[in-house]
Amino acid sequence: MKQLEQLHRSLHKQLKDVKEEIVQRRKKIDDLWNLLDVDFKEREAFRQKYIGNSVDVLEALRLEVKRCEELKMANIKVIVFVLY
Repeated sequence: MKQLEQLHRSLHKQLKDVKEEIVQRRKKIDDLWNLLDVDFKEREAFRQKYIGNSVDVLEALRLEVKRCEELKMANIKVIVFVLY
């Protein structure tokens, strides 16, 4: 019984951690989208596709943060290149 209780607590903590990271990633994505001036339709399509708190959604959010960070860095490099 104790093992089941420990498993339950562990799974509950994992779910809580996933939900917290999803919230953080969504905020980060919104900030990056604003910075990159991403089209509203593109934003909504992404949001509609990745709903909920599953591990698959978390992975998609991680990938979107990575993609946006790469775009941001590419834009910075272009700006620096143009200035020189």
